[in-house]
Amino acid sequence: MKKFEGKIQDNFDNYLKKDIQVGFMQKFPVANISKTKKYKMTCRNFPVNIEVSLARGTYGENNEYECDIVVTNEISISEHLSLRGFGSYCHIDEAQVMEKAIVQFCKEENLMICDKACSWPFAKAVVQENFYKN
Repeated sequence: MKKFEGKIQDNFDNYLKKDIQVGFMQKFPVANISKTKKYKMTCRNFPVNIEVSLARGTYGENNEYECDIVVTNEISISEHLSLRGFGSYCHIDEAQVMEKAIVQFCKEENLMICDKACSWPFAKAVVQENFYKN
């Protein structure tokens, strides 16, 4: 198996720099979940609990193909904000926190991120085994 040049951290940084994908929940529907980890993080200084799961996602015209994906649960800080978050763009901050949780999970499981499928209302990324040399 050929290893990629560069560092795995570059892969994670590129994932975090990509524009957020709002509402693309239909891409790569979750077929089954194999592993879940829980993380305690903060979003706008409010504590949030995020579950990140390694799963099989399906794709194709009839969902006949499968790939590995990492998906989070939905988090919301709107109940902590004035007007329940109306006009606050808190979904951007929520998406960034969920994506950071995906990166943390991938670091721990030695996975690399291939594509960002969805950022909000939950985050989803296509992943595979880490092919970087370091």
